[in-house]
Amino acid sequence: MLQSDITRQQADQLLDIIRQKGTDTTHIHALLTLAEFNIFKNGKLKTDLDSAKLFIDQAKAMNSKIKSVTAYGYTALVESYLARESKHDDIAKVLNDKAIQILNDAKNYNHLGQAYYQRATYYNPFDDSGSSKVIELYEKGIAAYKQINNVERQGYGYKRLGEYSNTVQGTIDNLEKSLALYKSIHYSAVQEVYDLMAVAYMYDLNIQKALPYALLALKVAEQQKDTTMELCAINNHIGLLYGKKKDHKNAVIYFTQALKTAEYYKDVNTIYFLAFNIINSDIALNSPLPAKKLLDRILKKFPITNDNIDLSRLATSSFVKIYTSLNDVKTGKTYTELLQQIDETNNASLNNAKLINDYTIVSKFYLMAKSYQLAAAYLKKCEALVNKSGTTYDRSSLIALKFRLDTAQGNYKSAVLHLLKYNITQDSIFNETKAIEFQKQQVQYETEKKDQQIKILEQKGLLQQSKLQHANLIQAVTFGGVLVMLVVSALIFGYINKNGQQTRSSHTKMNCFSNYLLVRNGCLKKCITA
Repeated sequence: MLQSDITRQQADQLLDIIRQKGTDTTHIHALLTLAEFNIFKNGKLKTDLDSAKLFIDQAKAMNSKIKSVTAYGYTALVESYLARESKHDDIAKVLNDKAIQILNDAKNYNHLGQAYYQRATYYNPFDDSGSSKVIELYEKGIAAYKQINNVERQGYGYKRLGEYSNTVQGTIDNLEKSLALYKSIHYSAVQEVYDLMAVAYMYDLNIQKALPYALLALKVAEQQKDTTMELCAINNHIGLLYGKKKDHKNAVIYFTQALKTAEYYKDVNTIYFLAFNIINSDIALNSPLPAKKLLDRILKKFPITNDNIDLSRLATSSFVKIYTSLNDVKTGKTYTELLQQIDETNNASLNNAKLINDYTIVSKFYLMAKSYQLAAAYLKKCEALVNKSGTTYDRSSLIALKFRLDTAQGNYKSAVLHLLKYNITQDSIFNETKAIEFQKQQVQYETEKKDQQIKILEQKGLLQQSKLQHANLIQAVTFGGVLVMLVVSALIFGYINKNGQQTRSSHTKMNCFSNYLLVRNGCLKKCITA
């Protein structure tokens, strides 16, 4: 929902206007602006909404005498704000549409642009049916503000278009327009624009470009003394980016800063997701005890309600990961069985991605607990889902776990086969990465062909990155090949020599392979959450 930019000082000035005698559009506008101020006030109370209704009623009474068409339109718009804030969305939509029609006829482009922006917030921008409508309404709002050369509100519109664009390049283009407009009027509170650019590049797997924008967003937020949930989002995104760089120590620092903001605003869902990000980073740092301490504190301070299945599931799975890392079979088993129960009870409402994640966590626990039969059973369930809708990264993780299970049980022939399959998935991941890079080059060619020098420099950068990735892959595959030869040699040697000492030696080599694969696989499966 849109927020009012009216300050307390401006509100006091408006109060001075309405205290003066008179019945004109100036008084009506002051009354409606004061109503808007009370509706969007931070930490508002019911009395604030009552005050807003009183101001609206006074404005309507005045306008019944002078019958200003613009005032009718602005009144309908502010009434829609109040209806929505009072949880009457259906009425709010009708009033918003009424405002658009009246303001369009009256050619009042200032309030018309605001009405279009507000109407866009009723649609889900990430839904196929709502996305196009959101884009259309923001574009209409921008067009309205262009009529009166309101640069700041145009900048806001392009910022929202950037946020909701369905392509990375579309996002970047709109955000650059927003930034240029803001800079042209020396508007400095552009932290959200920089943050959105960081997120766009993060989704585009371009961490080298994403991180500087995220850090710039934080710098601007601090300069603006921004303590809102926008600051929380910025710190979270920086944490995610450091996590992708495998710098989990710095990731924890920024996640923790984000958590402080979320706790201040008592945003429970955000609090838990940030806690989970910190827990995952702590486990990556082999520090499960701080992770446990954090989760215990959050659960005590912000208890999860029985109907919140997602948070219950994620909290339980976090405990399983913590006790797996602690090698605590007894306590871990309790949470593992609870996670299994949650998944079975809510199987119909959980998507495959969530179930794949949970089955992987359960399998790792049973491997740690040496309950190989149960580990095999959950890997089988996981495999069925991965074959249906899993990603290449899911497949890679699954094969690595199967390798661990094989080596733990002494099934070395099967382990070698899984090692070979694992290398094949790495080839697939490399090819997917190359395909993404090729698409980036195509976009760059189309959008930057007017600036040949910049295009050449960027192509050189992409070529160097491609060569580096290729060199790393050759090194990894070569090392994997040497390992396969060692395994095969160990198998042949074990077959010829039957004594116990040689068998133990072969088993030790296979465990080394297991650790190697785990380290590599742990660096692969990283998405937008830590």
